[in-house]
Amino acid sequence: TPVNTQSLNAIHCSSASNCFAVGARGTILRWNGSAWSLPSGWDTGAQTWNDVWTFGPTSGFAVGAAGEIWRHNGSTWVRSQDTGNQTWNAVWMFSVTDGVVAGSAGEIRRYNGSSWSLPAGWDTGNQVWNDIWMFSASQGLVVGSGGQARKYNGTDWTGNDGTGLIGTWNALYMFSPTAGWAVGNNASGELIYQRNTSGWQRLGLSGSLPDINLFGLY
Repeated sequence: TPVNTQSLNAIHCSSASNCFAVGARGTILRWNGSAWSLPSGWDTGAQTWNDVWTFGPTSGFAVGAAGEIWRHNGSTWVRSQDTGNQTWNAVWMFSVTDGVVAGSAGEIRRYNGSSWSLPAGWDTGNQVWNDIWMFSASQGLVVGSGGQARKYNGTDWTGNDGTGLIGTWNALYMFSPTAGWAVGNNASGELIYQRNTSGWQRLGLSGSLPDINLFGLY
């Protein structure tokens, strides 16, 4: 029996017995090792949540549409910050007081434990960023629309991580700055790129999967 009927957009686990899943209509679900449930106080309203990060059963962050960034305060979900009109598509947390979000309008923000700010050099333009991967607090990668892939060098996101890239990239899974995968789509079909020491290489399209939009990768 479904826990509810809403679309789910993202999942993150801190262990085999603790996972959060988020989606439409304010839905935030929890896995306790044996079952998914909607705990009391976890229905946050009408928001659309696009990504989530959990540290434990009562600690995490959810990000989504209309500039909404919420956190779990140990007993319930509360607003961490309303940043405005941005749509936040991805979150990466180093700790409960340090994290990064990426989304629409080329914005990438940093959390310092009290607020989500836009540091100098972190507004990248008009791109829509769909996923982010941080290797450390001073090195990261973000991908999104228009075949865009930008690198973080510890100061700003001005480094281009590839040329001649196409389509919309929706998800990343990286092992190191020079090893990993990205998926998405363009008009000719699904996109699957592999990162190696020579750069991003597109793998051939599958004839059995024409024009498929790939959203997730693990």
